[in-house]
Amino acid sequence: MTKAKIYWIPLLSFCIFFLLKIFFPYLYNTIIQEDSLLENLQAGFYFLSSLISGAAAFNFYRQEKKIQSAICGAMSAAFGFVCLEEISWFQRILSIESPNFFLKYNAQDEITIHNLRPIQANLHLIYILVSGFCSFSFLLRKIIATRLNRKIVDVVDLLIPRKFISSYFIPNFLIYFLFEFLITPAEWNFLLWRDQEPAELIMGTGFLLLAIINFKKSVG
Repeated sequence: MTKAKIYWIPLLSFCIFFLLKIFFPYLYNTIIQEDSLLENLQAGFYFLSSLISGAAAFNFYRQEKKIQSAICGAMSAAFGFVCLEEISWFQRILSIESPNFFLKYNAQDEITIHNLRPIQANLHLIYILVSGFCSFSFLLRKIIATRLNRKIVDVVDLLIPRKFISSYFIPNFLIYFLFEFLITPAEWNFLLWRDQEPAELIMGTGFLLLAIINFKKSVG
């Protein structure tokens, strides 16, 4: 598959979800719910991203590229954390009751960090910053490549998604920017707070592709 086709896949996918929302609302509302298809796929993609990034970290470590190894190791830990957050740290799978701390401070009364009220209050901004960086940082890649030492470029390159996968982060950036600064579901009945689920799944796919690219660099 060409890079051009890979680039357009997420935008086409987002359009398909939009059409589902219009013409098959029951199906759409079913797959975006908690513990539904989209959320489980997200968890699976982040789990794979964590494993692949961990393997890349090991490969870089064997090559004595300690900074690259540390970056991929940190990415592996971050992806693993997101995976566990998506499944509430196995809470619903194992039928674990929420401790009093989470009942008091968690917006969804579950064992998750990102739904703790102080964090949740800034969650949209975090999504905007992360997905915005991943969407547009490729624009800086050529500047970095021409002005910095090659070893530094190789390190930074692990964090910058290539242009052909940058599109996987754009839907998430747009929908969270929309919800945070322009309009909310409370102001327009067509929108739902869970409309971010398809965009988050597409972003999870982008991170999986980034992990695969970094793994290839670790064995190349």
